[in-house]
Amino acid sequence: MSIFAKSGNNMTPLEKLRRSSHELSSPASVAICGMLLALRVVLGYYANFTLAAFPGVKFSLVFIPTAICGMILGPVPTAIMGGCGDMLSFFLNSTGGAYFPGWTINAALSGLVYGMLLYKNNATLPRVIISKLIITIFVELLLGTFWLTVQYGFPYFEYLAARALKQLVTTPFEIIVIFSLVSVVKKAKLVRAKT
Repeated sequence: MSIFAKSGNNMTPLEKLRRSSHELSSPASVAICGMLLALRVVLGYYANFTLAAFPGVKFSLVFIPTAICGMILGPVPTAIMGGCGDMLSFFLNSTGGAYFPGWTINAALSGLVYGMLLYKNNATLPRVIISKLIITIFVELLLGTFWLTVQYGFPYFEYLAARALKQLVTTPFEIIVIFSLVSVVKKAKLVRAKT
């Protein structure tokens, strides 16, 4: 069975993309997406912290609304929400640096991965782990380090090692948080049954 298929519901990746794009025609879905976008911007502004045990590691909670959006609305709205959230966060809270579109691409790709793996009641622990590992390895480590190399001229492999250490600390925490939200989202009846 494909990792993208739900048990008893063999939705292909293309069908998930198609169905999730139809979510954008529902006013309720657009409202949910808008609220999660606002939450992402607020969390990006206020929910960044470091732990005393790991002074060089910055934690951010912006992954929470992205993962929730992926569970509820699927890959297309979540990719849009992630990309828009990154741009809004930059323009509302710019620290004086230039806008760099690579981070917007990363935010959209993260939303796409969460949506592809967690949409339509598919947020099981193995899927949460796999989605977070895909995002960690391919989006945050490999592609994110490439963006830093392009943007600031950092040596790729040296910075990749430093970022890998950060991801070893943050990834288990993020997996636990996302999986703990699955039951909350289901109890709130935000995840609709297959239509």
